[in-house]
Amino acid sequence: MSDDGMELGAFSVSIAVRDLGASRAFYQKLGFEQVGGDLEHDLITATGRGPAPVAFSDPDGNPILIDQSFPKPES
Repeated sequence: MSDDGMELGAFSVSIAVRDLGASRAFYQKLGFEQVGGDLEHDLITATGRGPAPVAFSDPDGNPILIDQSFPKPES
């Protein structure tokens, strides 16, 4: 960690869903891309396009909040 804030690395969120296909389509509409996983074991790994706070409900009605911050760049 630096003196001026947190050093953020990769993070993950695991969500149990009833319909993996519907969930994948939902997150793709938000800009996430599938980068791995094993559909035979009901697992998808996805990545987003950059930092942005997002609040929404998933297809099962679960509230989801994603918030990521970065230190202010030096001038």
